[in-house]
Amino acid sequence: MDKTIDFKFPPKEKLKLTIHEFLDTDVSDSFYYNGKPLYEKIKDDITSKDTVYQWRRQYVRENKNNVCPTLTANMGTGGHNVPIIKDDKRY
Repeated sequence: MDKTIDFKFPPKEKLKLTIHEFLDTDVSDSFYYNGKPLYEKIKDDITSKDTVYQWRRQYVRENKNNVCPTLTANMGTGGHNVPIIKDDKRY
């Protein structure tokens, strides 16, 4: 018996929230790169507070599509695709 359905994606919606509306403000310094070895490699490339950047093992990539990439459990363990954001004080 054929049980296929005619699926249609819903229409696109304009994004209404920014990454800052999801961030905690009382966060331990241990979660920031300031003062740590990677800080010197990323500080000049991360310039906007309204962008999610990604550390790609050797360089910083700016995420230009205005959405946060998928967060996975192994981010950071191998140094690949680690999301980085800038707040008022730190990275």
